[in-house]
Amino acid sequence: MTAHPAPLTPVAMSVGSGDIGSAAPTVVLRTANTGSWAVACQARRNTDGRDGLSVDVGYHGDLHGDTMTPYLVRGGGPGIEIDRFVGASPDNRWLLVIRGQELLLVDDQRGEQFALPNADIRAARRHGGPETAVFDASSQRVVYFRPNGDGSHVVIRDIRSSTEREIEIPRGRPWVVLPDSSGPWARLLVVMDDGDKNGRLEFPTVRTNAPRDDACTGPAVSSSTWGTDGDPATTMWMRLDSGEVLFDEAVIRPVGDKLVTRGPDGAIRYDNEAIVDAACHADVVAVVVEPLRLFAACVGSASERPIEVFGKGLRFSTPHTSNVHELGAPPRLLADTIMCTPRDGCSNAKDGSIIDLHGASYQLRRGARLLVQSGEDYGSLDLLTGAHKALRNLSGFVRATAGTFVAIDANVIDLERGEVVGFAPYPPLSVDTAGRVLIAPSETEEVAVPMGPLRWIVPVPSRPARSAPTTPSAPRPALQAGTPVRR
Repeated sequence: MTAHPAPLTPVAMSVGSGDIGSAAPTVVLRTANTGSWAVACQARRNTDGRDGLSVDVGYHGDLHGDTMTPYLVRGGGPGIEIDRFVGASPDNRWLLVIRGQELLLVDDQRGEQFALPNADIRAARRHGGPETAVFDASSQRVVYFRPNGDGSHVVIRDIRSSTEREIEIPRGRPWVVLPDSSGPWARLLVVMDDGDKNGRLEFPTVRTNAPRDDACTGPAVSSSTWGTDGDPATTMWMRLDSGEVLFDEAVIRPVGDKLVTRGPDGAIRYDNEAIVDAACHADVVAVVVEPLRLFAACVGSASERPIEVFGKGLRFSTPHTSNVHELGAPPRLLADTIMCTPRDGCSNAKDGSIIDLHGASYQLRRGARLLVQSGEDYGSLDLLTGAHKALRNLSGFVRATAGTFVAIDANVIDLERGEVVGFAPYPPLSVDTAGRVLIAPSETEEVAVPMGPLRWIVPVPSRPARSAPTTPSAPRPALQAGTPVRR
């Protein structure tokens, strides 16, 4: 299917200045890595008839009290009211929001918004997120859905050329598009069969006690899931640069112009060359493109299966294991040869070597740098040189990250430099790639729902004389773990 011109009409958007939002209870949903925009929910109107503005947070993140509404704030000021935040491009330039029953593409760099025509935002897609629209890894394409009778077509819009492809799926109802972290491919999940035999095709719905239907939710202490309702989804693969749809049960995943497939005998092949023999009956967990390596677990009776690395004529053991319940999903496409998991550490698929974490456990990765933790102590590890640098007198929980900056409670560290670069008055709501932190200046300690407006500040170089205490016994899932807090 060829692309055809589809220009959109730009509408100018203003950019504000000063603090972010109004003097109201606030929950931050997302901020730009550069701090140029923020999406936050605020209770600006008294809707419960009680004195003042107040919000309670339930155990599962449900909000009670005055109604919270999402706002998009570019720069600063009160921002504009939206119906729902859908997502942002990986480079943070583009945003997708729903406003006035339209799906809007926002260009933060040029200060323009565009209405995506006839986008499907019906009730079945009311949750936002990837069910509504999503960006590809290059931030150059946006994928959304367009109604077609009882189903939908998939629309791939090239943002640079203002062209789009409308793709009709040969069978079933397209539900979710999940782009690869790099390259042109995306998983397309399609509901094809009436699994519950109720006479209609319905999207899967997770059974959960977490709030699902609200545009605004608060920091949850915990939540649970227990199965799904609706019909099962089948994986297809779709090239976002050409619109090609690939549906072949033998395909484990495409990698560029080549395929990882499973033969009738169970052998795993890459570009028609056998990589894992049939006797293994492997589940492929991850793929490395250059040099070609497959992380895979052979069939076995144990609940924890060892993961091995396979290449052309190569087979290495690794420290990684995979629970049988985790197997069966399409494998990840790794950006390099190193695989890290919090449970098993890191290994290099190039030669099978295990990376020395100096007795610590892996927490997160930013490029070639790892944040590791031993007990309550953190450290920075350079994957290229193996150099480890302890972050002295630092404990707490990771609250926010952007680029190489990480906020651990009120401490801001730069993983690239391997040191603490500053301190916030209390654990911040967000951090940007310049190392600034987002706080509510009116607050003197961390609370679940702070009172706005918010402000970006530069962390001070020395620890403040007074900062909010932390509770090392239980990490904060979002903003704070604890009993409901009244604001």
